[in-house]
Parts: sequence; C-alpha cells; structure tokens
Amino acid sequence: MCALAARYSDRPYTMETWASKAKEQVGKQLAVANLDLVEALLMISWYEFGSDRDGVSVMFACLCDCLFLTDLRPLFSGTVDVSIR
Repeated sequence: MCALAARYSDRPYTMETWASKAKEQVGKQLAVANLDLVEALLMISWYEFGSDRDGVSVMFACLCDCLFLTDLRPLFSGTVDVSIR
C-alpha cells in the first residue's frame, strides 16, 4: 500500500514519506518471496524513475525481476506463460 501511495500521490513530501515507508517494509520482507513484494518493488521502481533517480529505479526493477524469475516463476508455470523468449 505504501508503494502504491508513493507512486500515485501528487504531493512531493507525501510521495517521499510513503516511498521511504515502502522501502523499509521491502527490506524487512525480502527473505520471503511473494507476489505482493514483487508488485511493491515494481511500484517503487516506477516512483524512483518518475523522480529522476534512474539508477535506483533500475536497482528496484532488477530486484523485482530477479525475485520473480528465481523464486516465484515455478509457482506460475502451467498457469501463465512466463517463458523467456
């Protein structure tokens, strides 16, 4: 929820507050892979990209990608086409 609020808020101070809370929660939950965490990482990445912090955006996007492809991909094989082409 914090990542969602940071991504779509129109107030800069509020955006930064929610983004820092989202990053704090992500840091606590990185050991347990789940789809909510992947979505939060993706939204934080979009927030960072919109704030012109491309390096940080790429870092969160890579975390999102790595988490999904290594930990969650086996859960979705057979239900959704997640093949790499």
